[in-house]
Amino acid sequence: QSSGDKAEYLRFARAAVEVLEPLGPSGELAKAYASLSHVHCLLSNYDEAIDWGARAVHLAQASSDSAALALALNRHGTAQLYKTNDARARAQLERALALAIDARVEDLVADIYISLQTGAINHHDYAFALDVGRRGIAYCEARDFDGYALSLRCRCAYAFACLGRWDEAELEYAI
Repeated sequence: QSSGDKAEYLRFARAAVEVLEPLGPSGELAKAYASLSHVHCLLSNYDEAIDWGARAVHLAQASSDSAALALALNRHGTAQLYKTNDARARAQLERALALAIDARVEDLVADIYISLQTGAINHHDYAFALDVGRRGIAYCEARDFDGYALSLRCRCAYAFACLGRWDEAELEYAI
């Protein structure tokens, strides 16, 4: 994404919050807060992303919207994990993954796999990146989520290359 796209995303996320906040607490407002968390994470504004993510989690926990909770836990945990290699953040993402699977929000499940894998790569945990990548690829391929599966494969190839496992990296990328 270009910085212009991110600025537009930020503008739309803020507008959603402005529209929903006067209506009171809801799963939809939690999702809007989660969107603000996500765009701040994309902009590498991790402290703001963590703050908005925490707000999203708080609201989502008070609602009966399990999809909103899974999304909020994902955005908050992703921002925490990208900022620092925190085992609690990874556990939160695994919880979000389980909730999203149970709620059958399949695109969110795929997104969480990518967040987990990216966080592992960012912190040079290539073994976990490969493990979560394999789980994510299997999930995505079973649902014909080719774009997500390709993203996970590319990250697996990168992890293999970082480990000096060149043949496996090449095979992964060639699929």
